[in-house]
Amino acid sequence: MVIEITGIVGRTRTEPERAVVALGETVRWVIRAGATGVKSVEWQVYFSHGSPFKERSWKLTTEGGSENDAAHAGVIDAGEAQQPGEYKYGVRAVDASTNQEISDDDPFLIVQSR
Repeated sequence: MVIEITGIVGRTRTEPERAVVALGETVRWVIRAGATGVKSVEWQVYFSHGSPFKERSWKLTTEGGSENDAAHAGVIDAGEAQQPGEYKYGVRAVDASTNQEISDDDPFLIVQSR
């Protein structure tokens, strides 16, 4: 399952907002976002209350080409979903140069037994 993070940094959306995957299915987040005035963004995908994966959080820093309208792209690969259940998780964007939070979304990941 590919979950997309798109839009403009500060106003991104996660699609699907309620992702449904099968137990054992590989999950990855693909980031494709524009950013006005933010050159370097640290993306964090995190599970605060249990995780269906081996890890509970991942970080990826993207670098835009210039200060204005920089395109940010990258992939966070979580691996295979190993625990069934419904998980609310966070997708946070932080300005890497100032450590200031830009956005923090809370979508859902539902892992179903086969």
